Amino acid sequence: MMRFVRVAAGVGAVGLTVALSAAGSSAASSGAAPARADIAIASKGHAGSTAPRHVVLRDLPSRGASHAWNHAPLLRSGAYSGSQLPRRAATGQKPGASSGPVPLVARTIVRQFDGIAQAAANCNCQPPDVNAAVGPSHIVESVNLDLAVYSKTGTLLTSTGLNTFLGTTDALSDPRVVYDPTWNRYAMSLTDITAVNGIASLWLAFSASSDPTGGWFIYKPGFTGGPFPAGELMDYPVLGMDADAFAVSTNNFAQPTAGNYTYNGSTVFSVAKARVYNGFGWSARTFGVPFGTAPAIVSDRPTQDTGRLYLLDADDAANVMHVYFMTNTSRSDTTALALKGDVAYSFAAPPRRVNQPGTTATLDPLDGRLVWAPSQLDSRLWFAHGVAIGSFPGVDFGYINVAAMTNTVQTAFHSSTSDDFNPSIAVERNGASVLAFVNWAYTDTAASIATRDAFDAQSGYTLTHKMGLNFSPVGSSTGQDRFGDYSSVSPDYFANGLCAGSNSAVVAQQYFAANGTWKTRIASVGFC
Repeated sequence: MMRFVRVAAGVGAVGLTVALSAAGSSAASSGAAPARADIAIASKGHAGSTAPRHVVLRDLPSRGASHAWNHAPLLRSGAYSGSQLPRRAATGQKPGASSGPVPLVARTIVRQFDGIAQAAANCNCQPPDVNAAVGPSHIVESVNLDLAVYSKTGTLLTSTGLNTFLGTTDALSDPRVVYDPTWNRYAMSLTDITAVNGIASLWLAFSASSDPTGGWFIYKPGFTGGPFPAGELMDYPVLGMDADAFAVSTNNFAQPTAGNYTYNGSTVFSVAKARVYNGFGWSARTFGVPFGTAPAIVSDRPTQDTGRLYLLDADDAANVMHVYFMTNTSRSDTTALALKGDVAYSFAAPPRRVNQPGTTATLDPLDGRLVWAPSQLDSRLWFAHGVAIGSFPGVDFGYINVAAMTNTVQTAFHSSTSDDFNPSIAVERNGASVLAFVNWAYTDTAASIATRDAFDAQSGYTLTHKMGLNFSPVGSSTGQDRFGDYSSVSPDYFANGLCAGSNSAVVAQQYFAANGTWKTRIASVGFC
């Protein structure tokens, strides 16, 4: 059973939103439980929010409150990701990689520029959670505790600390920003690293127009009932969307004492765009899903009206991809989650940490989870994540054909001796075909190459790995042992110049400067 509350409020309501207690009537669980021992699809609890506070980004001061650290994603065991991986191993050469990748023609880096750097992230902390979204005239980047808006040529227009932006002293982490090409808005989600006795919560923000330097609606929904005890940490939120709603999945950890995390299941919920874009209060059902399940971002402009928002979970223990879908995502009274089925997929998570030239310090490639939202178009669900290629950290990308429930997968790597990690992917329609952009980072100690960023472009549904084009400088980190927790790809439906719309994307990734501090790199790339 689940409990939910419908919250009504006017657009003009002012004041910081507050978490809600469970109240109102009960409703029956929706969706049938799949035949799996570790998860049963059922309504778990509720999310609710009053009308938001309305802020104007351009009126905010440049910097706000800061914290000395940034939260790293947790494993199911409650340990930090990558902390249990071997720190160093013989490199050798990848199996089957002696001939190297096949180069792909007609890929272009239109422009690139440095984004938020460690010194400007409002916390001087590691690792960076780098991601960016592109709209008609702006690129919005959110990293750690900073939010920046650039022109599409790379001019910084405004920058603010996220604590100042949200009007809170909460410890924050994991910001993710996406662009909605149907409603012409930006959306952002953030982790709230809650106090032990606090109500489980996170933060959501939605631009009031296509101008991200203008007004935003700010929500702090509270989660009660089911698996949401006091002190619950809703970790590593992944932000997806369809034509009508946003979906957010989280891995949840009970926190009986400060810093003592116990995995308490994962959940997903959806909220109607029509409500958050107009500053209305809202409520939502929350559903149980496996650890690391990620909702998709449905592609196309306007966003394809599919009736189903798919979710993926990469399960290396069972060697399958679990495929779920949500329906009625904009209706809190009838939203449902169902298991589509499992697709065979034999892979292993990254086997060791990432080596760097010139130092014994190694980096964390995470644990094989989907670090960025899958990309949904037609009957395909595209994904990218970290895997093992023999004894090397590597990247898999590809798609699930949800109509046939088949899997098409290809590995990506820079060379036969590189360590490749931190990937993201997005697709867009290009005439009768599709274009897939894959973004990842790599090091190559055998070739003395420190952290570099690369992107690859695939046309159509026949996947062949090709060497990615570099779009960042290089550097090694000697004083830090973590890399970024995710990267991003954002289709650019309004590109102009060398690559027209439907041929372009904006990719965001991390690299290390010569002094070992991290920087972020944003590039407009195209298949043209």
